[in-house]
Amino acid sequence: MVVAGGTCGMRWTEAYGPFMPLLAARGVAPRTRNDYDYHLRRFSLLAQPDLSDDISLRANTLAYMANCGRLAPATSNTVLRKLRAFFRWAVEEGILATDPTRGLKKRREDQTPRCIDEGVIKRLLNLPSAHTHAGRRDRAAFYVMLDTAIRTNEMSHLLVSDVDLQRGVVSIRATVAKTRSTRVLPMSPITTSVLAEYIDTRDPAWGGRVPLFCTDSGRPMTRHLWAARLSVYSKKLGVKIRPYDVSIK
Repeated sequence: MVVAGGTCGMRWTEAYGPFMPLLAARGVAPRTRNDYDYHLRRFSLLAQPDLSDDISLRANTLAYMANCGRLAPATSNTVLRKLRAFFRWAVEEGILATDPTRGLKKRREDQTPRCIDEGVIKRLLNLPSAHTHAGRRDRAAFYVMLDTAIRTNEMSHLLVSDVDLQRGVVSIRATVAKTRSTRVLPMSPITTSVLAEYIDTRDPAWGGRVPLFCTDSGRPMTRHLWAARLSVYSKKLGVKIRPYDVSIK
């Protein structure tokens, strides 16, 4: 029940607690839930939200988003989306009388594609060592990402069983796809060949339980580890290569 002043007097932690299980019940992907958790906790820490005071909550929210103006537009928009989803849920539940993000607009994002020079791509494909697992993995990953535009997070969850070398396709399972629906990505003959060579040199002991693109010890190659690898190659190339330059968001 909403009391005078527009709130029910609930503390932030009490309101935040039921929201996360709700996301899981709605089938929101784990990575997305982690993003919500990160942004809501950060907002709690820096904005010191007081749900018992609508005016203060509104002022603190606006100040927080103004500070986010220093971030890239895409990042700032992500923050706004996460906060707005939570606050709108809080309004529906009667925890808040109004959404403190009301009236805020998403910032314009630069939609201009960033093209990598063909010469840089050729150099990049030739950089990974053919004598190490990491080098063979990176080379195969480059070919797959450039050829299929697979998302980094989806690539990190691929299994050997998701690859059909005979047909030259890779399947993205609905459980790991950002769109939550299965899709099949065709590969060119050269990409299929490079991927086949990489799979053939993987440790036989890993079998099908270890992700297709993994570390030397068989650990999953997360998007953070992949970004770190790209940083290494960027230094060698003298050109900054970002994860989204060889994939899509």
